[in-house]
Amino acid sequence: VLLGMAAYFCGVAQSPLTATIIVMEICDNQQVTLALLATAFLAFGVSRMVCPRPLYSALANGFLEKTERMARQASHDKLEK
Repeated sequence: VLLGMAAYFCGVAQSPLTATIIVMEICDNQQVTLALLATAFLAFGVSRMVCPRPLYSALANGFLEKTERMARQASHDKLEK
């Protein structure tokens, strides 16, 4: 279960060290660190092959683009008035 948690989180976030540390802290067991790291780096490699951009970066870029479009539209509407 711990290895699955690390793999899933790392696959989504594409951050193997963060996934390893968070799962290690959740289980409060430093003996599984090497297995967690190996699993996280494997999941990282597979995730990069499937989707080269991390989920959070893609979401942040989409949010920024939407915000910029809304700001341009608001300034355009203000100029028309």
